[in-house]
Amino acid sequence: MNARMAKMSVAAALFLGVTLAASGAHAQWAVVGAACSPDGIMANSNGFLTCTGGVWVANPIRAGNLSTCNSGNAGYIRWSGSAFEGCNGTSWIQLAGGSGLKVYKADGVTELGNLVGTAAPGSNPCEGLVYAEDDSGDLHMLSAQDCTVLGNVNTYALFSGSNCTGAVYGNGTVWGCTGAAVCQTDKSSYQAGTGATRSYASRRDLSGVCENITGSTGTYTTYTPFCQGQYCRVK
Repeated sequence: MNARMAKMSVAAALFLGVTLAASGAHAQWAVVGAACSPDGIMANSNGFLTCTGGVWVANPIRAGNLSTCNSGNAGYIRWSGSAFEGCNGTSWIQLAGGSGLKVYKADGVTELGNLVGTAAPGSNPCEGLVYAEDDSGDLHMLSAQDCTVLGNVNTYALFSGSNCTGAVYGNGTVWGCTGAAVCQTDKSSYQAGTGATRSYASRRDLSGVCENITGSTGTYTTYTPFCQGQYCRVK
C-alpha cells in the first residue's frame, strides 16, 4: 500500500469512527431527562422529544376531532370537544378515564358526581349506583326511593304556606316544586302510612299553576324521588 492510499484509509476510518460515535451519542441523548444541546432541537426516537433547558423533554400529543368512525378508522382516538372517544369500527364511544363516567338526575343535566360502581343492585338499573361528589369526595348510593319512577301528575299539591311554600301534601302524584311561579318539575308522590287531616294555604294544580286557596282535607306527606321521578342517568 502506497503512502497516499494509507492516508486515505486512515481518513476514512477516522470519519467512520466519528460518525458512529455521533450516532451512538444521539441515541443515548434522546431519552427523557438526558442532557442535550442546543435547546429547540427535536428527536424522533423514544417518542416525540424536544431539547428544553439542556435536557430531553417529552412533548404532549394532541388528539384531533376525526368526524367519521368506520372499519378503516377502528382504533382511532379523538377529542370531541368535551371528552375522549374511541372508534370501535362502527361508532364513537366515550372512553373511561379523565373525568370518567358521571351520574346525573333524570334530566341528564343535573350532575350528582363521579360514578364509582354499583352496590346492592335492586330491581332497576338505577338502584344501587354509587357516586362520589366532585368537591367533597363523599360517597352516596341511590336507594329504591331515590329511583322511583312516577307516572303522570293526577292531583293537587297542597302547601302549608301561601304562594306554594312550606310543607307539601297530597294523595297522588303532584308537582312538588315550591314557589309562586308556574312549575312542572319535582314530580312528587305521597308516602303511604302518614295520612292525616291537614290545613293548607295554597295549592298547585295539574298544569303547574300555584293558587292561594285555603282549606283542610285528608292528605299524605309527599316526597320527591332524588332522580326526579325517573331513573338517574350515567354518561
